[in-house]
Amino acid sequence: MLYKKSEINKIVEVLDRGGIVAAPTDTVFGIVGKAGNPDVLQKIFTVKGRPEEKKIPFLAAGREMAQNLVKTPLSPFLEEALERLPAGPVTFVTPAAPAWGAFAAPDGSIAFRIPDDPFLSAVMRELGSPLAATSANRSGYPVLSDAEEVEKELGSILDGVVEGTPGGERPSTIISFMEKEPFLIRLGALPKEEIRKVIPLKTLALFVCTGNTCRSPMAESYASVKLKAQCLSAGVSTLSGLEPSPEALKIMRRYTQKEKRSLFLDRESYERADLILAMEEEHVRIIHEKYGDGKVIRLGDFALSEGFVGENGRWGMGPVKNKGCDVPDPYGGTSIDYERAFALIKEYIDRIEGGKHEV
Repeated sequence: MLYKKSEINKIVEVLDRGGIVAAPTDTVFGIVGKAGNPDVLQKIFTVKGRPEEKKIPFLAAGREMAQNLVKTPLSPFLEEALERLPAGPVTFVTPAAPAWGAFAAPDGSIAFRIPDDPFLSAVMRELGSPLAATSANRSGYPVLSDAEEVEKELGSILDGVVEGTPGGERPSTIISFMEKEPFLIRLGALPKEEIRKVIPLKTLALFVCTGNTCRSPMAESYASVKLKAQCLSAGVSTLSGLEPSPEALKIMRRYTQKEKRSLFLDRESYERADLILAMEEEHVRIIHEKYGDGKVIRLGDFALSEGFVGENGRWGMGPVKNKGCDVPDPYGGTSIDYERAFALIKEYIDRIEGGKHEV
């Protein structure tokens, strides 16, 4: 059933009895339901075809409603971000308040956004509750962009669709406040340069190989405990979601128990990274051709050129006097091949300035 935005009372009635509706937001078209109701969340998971371990973020009508979701006291950086970043284009990931612990992710986090949208704010105030909200699409498929598309694709399993046009084409930028220094989870509607004018963000060093199942995950795991940076990894030719190879995983477990799945180096992950360190010269070439240059360097060249990784996006290097070499791909090889590849990765990372401590 289609609703007009002026029919707030009818929409609130649907939401209050546990229904879910699709509605235009200030970012993209979304699916919303009353927060705090497990049945509502189950309906959203069913519509999305989304695994339940991937928690649904919330919308809040202003800072006061948002702070009810969050464990207090708020971190100074979160206080500053809520005060000075624009409403709408940012999702905040923070420790959940005890009352909302049942809806938190396994790490105890909860995600919320304060939309810059009078309609959504009016709905939440009339409802007296935040909204659970996610993009209007089935997981893995493009976000639907208007009410007619949503009605056609999802109308039969929703309790209503609100007419209107979303305010933007990009989803929100997601910032985590789960550690002492904030870091980006997703780059979206608000550029990181604008965020860094208000609060610092951890420098993101992205390690890249071919399939993101051997070399770059090993580099990520070691660099995560060695460097003062957010360290991730991706592949230039891979499917997302693959597990690391068994031999790589054995080495990774020496430094972290964090779960790792392969990630394809797409435009968003390229733009989110402050520095990209590639295992081979060929990876550098591929990334330059697809996305541009300026921050993509072979790991060995960076390490042997007095490369350093600083805070809040800072990094640099001296002139390339001694070129490094490609890290050999151990895929399909023996444990000895993996150990040799990792030994070279470790040697290079140990040369990078800005480390935390000896490992």
